[in-house]
Amino acid sequence: MDIRVTHFCLLSEFLNVDFNANDISDYLTPRIHQIMQENNLSIPSDWILLFDATYNNGKVPLVAKNKLGSYPSDKMKYIKIVIPIPLKSEMEWGVNPEQHLYKKGHYDKLMKNFFELDVDYNDYVNRTDYIIGCMKAGIKRAFEEGFTVGGTKVKVKTPIL
Repeated sequence: MDIRVTHFCLLSEFLNVDFNANDISDYLTPRIHQIMQENNLSIPSDWILLFDATYNNGKVPLVAKNKLGSYPSDKMKYIKIVIPIPLKSEMEWGVNPEQHLYKKGHYDKLMKNFFELDVDYNDYVNRTDYIIGCMKAGIKRAFEEGFTVGGTKVKVKTPIL
């Protein structure tokens, strides 16, 4: 099964500053495989399942609903997990306002395409732990809500702890 964790940044001078995206991917990928194995789930062997961390200045962490992110011609299922990064005035490990590429309300008109995640950046002392917390919450929600990969429904039967 080809499962990947990727990173996309809508903030300037943010990616791999005070965190390592590859280390986060290396940490999360085996856990996704474990969820798949423990729940006897699979995807078509010629498809790729991508969980993408998208760093931005949104209001709340989000995970895309199933209808987004299927690319049959490329045989890829792309699940976007939106991770808003606070300002330095809000959190010591935040960013400066000029690092934001979009206005804070950028996702407001797109909210119907996402599930909100219950993650509060105030509960974290650094970027790495916050990013991992958001990604874990997004991955959990995606598996609990279910998604389709190449015609195969992927959904856990019991909530993930």
